[in-house]
Amino acid sequence: MNTVKEFCNNLKDIELDLRFLRGLDANKVCKLKDNLQKLIEDFKDKDSIPKILCGYFLDFYSTTEASASMYKDSEKSKILQFAEEINEMMRICVDVMH
Repeated sequence: MNTVKEFCNNLKDIELDLRFLRGLDANKVCKLKDNLQKLIEDFKDKDSIPKILCGYFLDFYSTTEASASMYKDSEKSKILQFAEEINEMMRICVDVMH
């Protein structure tokens, strides 16, 4: 459960940085991806994920996209690319194979 807490805290930090026009911090992004990869491994064989993750997973893309709109061209593209990559990892985390 430590990874869940770390992931949530890292994501909140990144979202705050974006909202306050501080841009993406490469170290925070790397840490977030590492945490998300651990979550993928932790939950790949499970039937459910913690409720708190559901909220973050649902809100992430729209929140990040809204923040990206406050940035200029190249930085905006970088943020949207980050959002796509993390969103895809989130999909993998909750993927249900039948």
